[in-house]
Amino acid sequence: MTIQQLEYLVTIAQSASISQAAQKLFISQSSISKSVKQLENELGFELMNRSHKGVVFTPKGEEFLREAYSLTERYRAMLEHYVLSESDTIRYTVSSQHYIFVVEALSHLISELDDNYSVGLLEHRTSQIIQDVTTRTSRLGFIYYYPFNKQFIHRELERNDLSFHPFCTAQPHIYVSTDHPLAQLPKVTQDQLVPYPYVCYSLGPDAVEFAEEILSPLHHSKIINVVDRDSLFRILSRSKAFSLGSGLLRDGFVCEKIATVPISLPVDTTMTIGWIAPKGQTLSPTCIQFLDYCKQSLQQCYTGNPLIEKKPFPI
Repeated sequence: MTIQQLEYLVTIAQSASISQAAQKLFISQSSISKSVKQLENELGFELMNRSHKGVVFTPKGEEFLREAYSLTERYRAMLEHYVLSESDTIRYTVSSQHYIFVVEALSHLISELDDNYSVGLLEHRTSQIIQDVTTRTSRLGFIYYYPFNKQFIHRELERNDLSFHPFCTAQPHIYVSTDHPLAQLPKVTQDQLVPYPYVCYSLGPDAVEFAEEILSPLHHSKIINVVDRDSLFRILSRSKAFSLGSGLLRDGFVCEKIATVPISLPVDTTMTIGWIAPKGQTLSPTCIQFLDYCKQSLQQCYTGNPLIEKKPFPI
């Protein structure tokens, strides 16, 4: 067994395809297939099932894959610490739901980096964020849960050997144009939203429990699906549509024509927002600094918003 074989395996998992993994690694498909087969022969069990649609890891393969992730991550950390020079590129990627505080934190991090760097922010559906962190495509992921999907999200995290670290809790708000009839109300109800179109981030093929917005199954038929924040805010600022979120917006990072209004609901919809990482993972100094910038941004969101609970930020 070699580090190279483990890195091949990790790349296959990240690509969900041997051919795509071979392209990323700039080697032939036959070479990577042969290497994996040799590893399977050494282990005495199949790591994955292969088909024309791609690969699916076996239960024992998934277990072995988690160990491969850990070993390759430690190997890269050793290289960075003992071998690579200080002038080498810093590589850091996080995945997140559409949170302004993550964008602001990344902006702060970039301003503090003096060396060469390659930094990435992947705003994805919740399922993809979990996948990114599981496959180490991203160092950290930022998601939330509320009573409706709490057990589902925790089960998915446990299945992928990930842990959830809460940042804060918040009550849901609607996002609307400042010209919207509901914009000046102190609070709105679900019934008051019925006449207006609803804008949300597309779930694609995912289960409704992965939705970035609360109570997605209960919304009416006037639905507009988008995949990025800019499209969502542009639609809101130019129409009578509304969206749902945490209310954690920051001046200078969103359109000035967007207002937030608390929504009153008959059930508990408290949102717990936090970050996810592989269980037992030691955070790098860059991760710790980034999380601290997230904390600072969230603390700024507290100002004038009594519906955001002030909780400690465990790191």
